[in-house]
Amino acid sequence: MIDPVAEGVNPNPLAWNEISWPVKDNPPLKTNIEFVEYLKDQFPLIADHIEDHMINAFHYMIDRWDQPGSRGNVFNFIEKWMSRNQEQVRKINRFFPVANQ
Repeated sequence: MIDPVAEGVNPNPLAWNEISWPVKDNPPLKTNIEFVEYLKDQFPLIADHIEDHMINAFHYMIDRWDQPGSRGNVFNFIEKWMSRNQEQVRKINRFFPVANQ
């Protein structure tokens, strides 16, 4: 488990702009609007809930990682997290479609 206080990050962000990602041998990376917009563009099926997914990814990282990763590892983790969530939505939409109203 990563100690968020020791890493200088908010342990309980409530919004995307409160998330700072702990990074090995670097100051924490503050989430910026350009990154949020990039994620929304890359993952349109979950774009409306990207903030919730980011907060969940942050907590997963803090709870499950032993130590902060490199900038590249953190970026890859976030992208994979979003990709998995988008794929889940795609499957739900395929097998349990919502009728047009």
